[in-house]
Amino acid sequence: MIRIKNAMIVFSLGLFFIPVILSAQDFEVSINASSADGSSISMTFGMEEGATDGFDLGTDEYAPPAPPTGFDAALAWDGDRYYTQILAGLYSDAGVEHVYDIALGYPGDNLITITWDNTGWSDLGTFVLQDAFGGALINVDMTIETSLELTNPAFNLLKLKVTPAGSAGRSR
Repeated sequence: MIRIKNAMIVFSLGLFFIPVILSAQDFEVSINASSADGSSISMTFGMEEGATDGFDLGTDEYAPPAPPTGFDAALAWDGDRYYTQILAGLYSDAGVEHVYDIALGYPGDNLITITWDNTGWSDLGTFVLQDAFGGALINVDMTIETSLELTNPAFNLLKLKVTPAGSAGRSR
């Protein structure tokens, strides 16, 4: 799923009106984590000009505490767990990297598959999924790939690096 909104501001120079698209593109995209038994968790992230970097009622959704064992997945941001976390999307965010964590709990068979539909993502910016070691073992360009299969419970924390585009008038 992808939702995009553009903002256009018109500048007036005397009798001439010049439409200029500023870096104001809001977006929401989703990724899914699933286990072999058919359990699935959807996580939504993005940016919106009216959002905050904290919890926004009506927009964000907290995830419950992680179970002691078994399959689990949630976005982690600023010490909280989310199924949906939309960050403040400001004009100044163009080209600025935002890093979400993805916290994972493995099922008994140690298999988690993460999938996403990246249609249109390359217009929004860069999206990279890495291991917690700076991408030494997992480094996925999410605008090219559409899935990641994990079989090692040592990878219980991934870094989701989102950098809104800063060229051609698009920043979020």
